[in-house]
Amino acid sequence: MLRTTGACLGPREVRSLFRKQYAWYGGLAITFCAVVCIIVFTVTAGRTPKTGASPQVATVQQNASITLRYQLPNGQVKEETSPVPAELVGAVLSSAAAVHPEWSIVELQPDKIIANVACAAGGYLGVYNGYVAFFKGEPGPCSLLETVTDIEVESVHPAARIKLPTGIAYANEDQRQELLDGLIFD
Repeated sequence: MLRTTGACLGPREVRSLFRKQYAWYGGLAITFCAVVCIIVFTVTAGRTPKTGASPQVATVQQNASITLRYQLPNGQVKEETSPVPAELVGAVLSSAAAVHPEWSIVELQPDKIIANVACAAGGYLGVYNGYVAFFKGEPGPCSLLETVTDIEVESVHPAARIKLPTGIAYANEDQRQELLDGLIFD
């Protein structure tokens, strides 16, 4: 028998009291679970599930533009924007990266591609305004004019004159000087 405030309760009264307490605790637990579910649903509403749903994949359109950011050896960045090449029309990120592994694609959208291109260090002899010039980098967009000599292209040996417009690469300062001497004395 259970004593509360001086009265004795029989087995029926004890069971009834426990039922009321359990009912109260059960109701509290159900209310707590309902509140937690409402909070979780409210917080996650509108979010896309991370698993099981495939994100929309951007496909390059024919009228898209491409911006290549050339990272020059001296740290400067040279940008060129042009229409997207035909081989990239209809491409997604993975196929564009496979076609041009030398690019680090920063952004690919249906109407534009932005990619970084690392330029190789080194140098070459080339032509600038009719004179022999030294360039850093490699011929093309990865070049940076270093020095213009006073040697006119017309005064250079004919075999070297043919190669100058596309660039004559050198590996070090000694080879650079040898090339320069060969232009004049051959």
